[in-house]
Amino acid sequence: MTTSNHPHSKGACRLLRHVARESAETKHLRQFPAYSSHLGLSLLCGLAVFFFSPLPAFAESFVAPYSGTLYIRCIGGSAGATSDFGTGTNPADWTPYLRSLPPSCPTTEVRIGSVTTGQVVPFAMRTQWLEREYWAFSTAQDEASTAAFSDSDNSLKMGGKTIEQTAPDTWVMHLDDAASYTVDDNDADFLIQIRLVRTSSPVTQNFSLQAAPQHDLSSAAVTLNFANLMCYLTTLGIETYIH
Repeated sequence: MTTSNHPHSKGACRLLRHVARESAETKHLRQFPAYSSHLGLSLLCGLAVFFFSPLPAFAESFVAPYSGTLYIRCIGGSAGATSDFGTGTNPADWTPYLRSLPPSCPTTEVRIGSVTTGQVVPFAMRTQWLEREYWAFSTAQDEASTAAFSDSDNSLKMGGKTIEQTAPDTWVMHLDDAASYTVDDNDADFLIQIRLVRTSSPVTQNFSLQAAPQHDLSSAAVTLNFANLMCYLTTLGIETYIH
């Protein structure tokens, strides 16, 4: 009698094959969780870097959403340094409109000028701090400008932006001064309100439909002959043809 023909031997062979198959599958399953754990850890690290790393800093400029006349004023601030605020792209071409910020805040509103739809307004500031002069421009990307005209730590919860729309025609710029890049980023050195008065456009009349006046032609007190009827219809603007 051979071993393969014995009933117990056949059962033992089947058991061994089953154990071997389970062992191979178990080995595969043991390797997969290890790979999954490595992948999950890498994903978590990537998400942590994404959410907790500082946002890329880019100076934000105000872009006119429609044509109109632009006004600005300072409405508050808490900087230790003193700044002047205006427009320009470099120290040589800048024009100051608001002076001694934030001690002079709130200021009266100052007219900047006319802008057209889509026009970029190049705001600028000059800061005096510790007997040194600092410059920042909303159209530049140097360290001082990006610190002044952006929110790198997203403390304002606006995705790194500093311009907040507060009404259909007003915005507030939450700004650091031009020297803040050497100290901190609090987006509250001074607050500049922008107001854009829309350019006057031709008045469009809105006509509303009203029910035509009702005339009582069935009154027994009114007797109309043919001529009176024609006159009456004429006054109503009805052209009558008699065939």
